Formats: sequence, structure tokens, C-alpha cells
Amino acid sequence: MPLTSETGPELRLTFGTSVPAELLFLTSGISRQLAEPEPGRRRGASLVVAGREVPRMLARQVGAFWEDRILFWELFLLADTAGNLLGDLTPESLVESWEAACDLVPLDPPLRSEPEQDRAAITKRLGRLRADRAVRRRYLRMIADLWRCYHDDWTTKVTSLVRPAIAQCEARAARGEPWQAVLQSASTSSEILDAGWERARERKVATVAVCAYGGSFEIDLPSTELFGMSVKDRASLERDLSARLARRLKALSDPTRLTLLQLLGEQPRTIGELADAVGVAQPTVSNHVKMLREAGVVRPHGDAAAGRRLLDVDGEAVASLFKEVAGLIGS
Repeated sequence: MPLTSETGPELRLTFGTSVPAELLFLTSGISRQLAEPEPGRRRGASLVVAGREVPRMLARQVGAFWEDRILFWELFLLADTAGNLLGDLTPESLVESWEAACDLVPLDPPLRSEPEQDRAAITKRLGRLRADRAVRRRYLRMIADLWRCYHDDWTTKVTSLVRPAIAQCEARAARGEPWQAVLQSASTSSEILDAGWERARERKVATVAVCAYGGSFEIDLPSTELFGMSVKDRASLERDLSARLARRLKALSDPTRLTLLQLLGEQPRTIGELADAVGVAQPTVSNHVKMLREAGVVRPHGDAAAGRRLLDVDGEAVASLFKEVAGLIGS
């Protein structure tokens, strides 16, 4: 799926489901709950994370497995090496494919997205998984057991929530919308996304994991620049985009403004010329033009010459506006 940035060349952008992305946030949720003071936690034989029960013994194993306590970023490197960064993974196929990946995973991944201290910790983890088969077996069994708690529920969510969100993202990318409109996140800072996108532009490849349980993230992997987007982020973004679209359409809902657009479509004109043509005071026309410019459908024409500040219609912007409307209603 080609996506054009506002300032750079096309790149190959792929959207999909991602088991390691879901597992990253499930392990994070478990660690967060275990770190809460005892009164704030739900007591019993299990923890409830992302709406599902996780046996407390398994949760404690997850929370204590790595001494450095950072997120389970190595999941992405194992999946990237195994070639299943995107798509479905059963607990059984996860163990089989990642077992082989442990022997092949690079021990010096660039991980330019991560702080130096975290890069060192991730590299150390990969070294242990490659060298110590007992650690590897315990790790893979733990991750598979955790995924077994979620796989059926996740499969249902993929059908009802994630695939429709992926289709919306792909449609926006296909229309050539700026990457910010496709990858906007509610929880990842714009600086992180900006830096990741610059790397993606250099590499001409990026991947977006749309997650049912996971949130937003960005990580530099050997094969791709990987962005994470939650279904919640997507729903929030859709509401924001709909509100922005409604504001732009509102600018076209006034008969006088439509007449001004018609006149500017015939030839560039000044505010004064527009006022004379429609028989309306210049300040009123100025306000109408301001709304049309904010909607992006009117723009300055050329350089001001002899004090004449001409305006004209941005035909491409008008066409894009109605294309957005058609995309929103699926036509």
C-alpha cells in the first residue's frame, strides 16, 4: 500500500494484525497490575488484564522473568526474524517459529528508536535466549501460555474491530492522505512518530500494527519501521476527522459562499471585486472568504501586484474534499 508523505517520496506501507504487538501490551498490563499496592489489586487466583483472566502464577512469572523490567521489546525481534511480525499466531505456532528464530535473531539490531540503556538490555535478552536453551524453553512456554488466555477472544475482536479499522487505514493511504492523518496516535508523542517516520522515509518501508489490546508505539526493526495503533486510537481519530470534515463542509453550506466560489472559479478576483459582484459589503465578504480559506478551498493567486490581492479556487482541494465525503460513506 503506497503512502505519500507531505514532503517525501512514496514508500511501501503495510497494515495488519500483530501478535507480538498485542503481547507487548498484555505483558505490560500484567507488570503494571503487579506493581500496584495490594489493596488496589483484585485478589484471587487470577488477574484480569484487558478483560481476560490470567492465572496469578503465570502473571507473576511474566512480571519477574526479566530483571531489567523494561517492556518485552524482544518479542518484535523474534517475530521479525521468524517472518510473522504480522498475522495470526496460535500458541503452538508461536513456540515453533520463535524457537527457530532464537538461533537466528541478530544480536546487534539497530533499534534506533530506543534509548541506549534499553538497547543494551534488549541485546542482552536476545543473547540469553540464543545461548541458554533452558531460559528459552521457559520464556516461550510462558509467552505461549499467556497468548492461550487471549487467542480466541483476540480472533473475535480481529473480525469485529481490527479488520474494519485496517480497511479504513488502507483506504486513507490509498487516497494519498498525509501520514499524520493515517498514523495519528492518542498516546504516542508526535516527536517519536516524527522521528520514526523520517527513518521510514529513508528506508521506503513501514508497517502498522493495528491492535485490539495494544496501544501506540514505534520501534526500529531490521526489516521495517514498525508503528502501533490501537483500535481506540483509530475510533478517536475517525471522530476527529469527521468533525474536521464537517467544519469544512459547513463553509460550503452558505449560498453566498457558494456564489463566491463560483465567481472565483471563473477567474481570480479581489475581495472588492467579489463584493461588487454579489452586492455585499466588503467586511462581510472578507468573513466569508476567511471561512473558505480555512476550509482550504480558496487560496491567494500569484503575488500581489499594484495592491491587487487576488484569490482563486483550489480545484484539487475541492475535489479532495468531496472524495473524503465519498470515502466516509463508502461510495
